[in-house]
Amino acid sequence: MKKALDISKHQSSFNAAIAKTQGISATICRCAYGASKDICWDTFAPAVQVAGMQLGAYGFLTAHYTSKASNFAQAQAVMRQQVQTWINLCKAKGCQLLAVDQELEGGYTMLLVSKAYNTRLLQEAVAMIRAAGLTPMIYTGASWCLSYIDWRSIDCDFWVAYYPSSAAASDFTAYADGTFPGGQYGDLLRAMQAAGKLWGWQYGSTGHGIKYGAGSVNIDRNWIYKEDKMEFEPISGKQLVVTSAEKPACQAFASPDVNDPKYINLALGTYEIIAMGDSITIGGMTAPWLKIIVDGETWYCLALTDRCRIEDKPQAPAVDLTEVLAALARIEAKQDATDTKVQTVLGRMAAAGSALGV
Repeated sequence: MKKALDISKHQSSFNAAIAKTQGISATICRCAYGASKDICWDTFAPAVQVAGMQLGAYGFLTAHYTSKASNFAQAQAVMRQQVQTWINLCKAKGCQLLAVDQELEGGYTMLLVSKAYNTRLLQEAVAMIRAAGLTPMIYTGASWCLSYIDWRSIDCDFWVAYYPSSAAASDFTAYADGTFPGGQYGDLLRAMQAAGKLWGWQYGSTGHGIKYGAGSVNIDRNWIYKEDKMEFEPISGKQLVVTSAEKPACQAFASPDVNDPKYINLALGTYEIIAMGDSITIGGMTAPWLKIIVDGETWYCLALTDRCRIEDKPQAPAVDLTEVLAALARIEAKQDATDTKVQTVLGRMAAAGSALGV
C-alpha cells in the first residue's frame, strides 16, 4: 500500500516537496473540469514530477449532465471532446495515468439514468484513453458505482471514494493494515480487490492539508493498492526458503500481482532470488516482491512470513590453500625426479653413441 493525495485548484497552492517528505508516493492532479483546464494543472503537475512522486491526472466528466446533453448520442459527443482535452493535457506533461472522474454535483441532474447506458459511456472513455497510449482509470464514489456503473464490465482499474465516519479525518492510520470496513461499500472494495480492479481507496478528505504542503485546510487522502510499474533491484547471494506448501500455500505469479490468474504453488525447498521489488501490505502482513527462478523460469513471489523466508545462500566450502600448495610441491618434486632420470638416460645413450662412432 502506498500513500497518495489528489489535488485541484481548490488547494490553491501545493508544496510537493513537503508532501514527499511526509511519505506521499503519488499525487493525482485534476487536469480539467469538463473541457476547461484546471488553472493549477500547469503548476501542480511539474511540481509533483520534480519532487520525485508519481504523477496522475483526473478529468471531471460532465457529459452525463442534463445541462450538457439531452440524449445518449449528445452525451457521447461531449464525452469525446472532454476526454480528448484531458489526453492532450496529459501528453503535454508526460503524465501516464488518467482517471475519468464521474459523480454528480449538487444542483445538477443526471441524463443517463440507465446503468447500461452510463457504463457504455465510460467504456468508450476508457477505450479512448488506452488508445492514446495512456493508462485509464475510473474515479467514483462507492454509492455511485453501485447505482450507475457495471464495474465488472469495464476494462480498467477503479479508484473509489468512501469515507467511513471513523476514518474520514484520520491521517493515514485508518485501515493501514490493508483491511476494509464492513457494510455494502466495504464489500464493494473487497470485491474489486479480489477481481484485481481496485487501484485505490479515497478514505478521507477532511483536515491535514497544511501538513502535506497544500494551501487548504482539507486534502483528499488515498490508499493505493496497485503499482503501474514496479521496479526490481537485482540482488545476489539470497535464496527463498519455502516453509509452507499448503494451508497457506506459497504461490509464485507470472507478474508481481496477487490477482494474476497465472500462478503456481511452490513446493517446500529453496529457490534462487535474482531481484527484489517494492513491499505491499496484504492480510495485515507487509512483504516484498521477489523475482525468483523456478525450474529455469522467472516467477514473482510475495515473501509472506507465514509461508516462506529469505536467507543468505550457503557459501561454497573454503579451499585450504596450504594443502593445495603442498600438493603442488609434491607434483613438482616428482616432476624434477622424472626429469633427472630422463636426463641420465639421455646422457648414457649419448655416451654409448660416441663409443660406437654413431
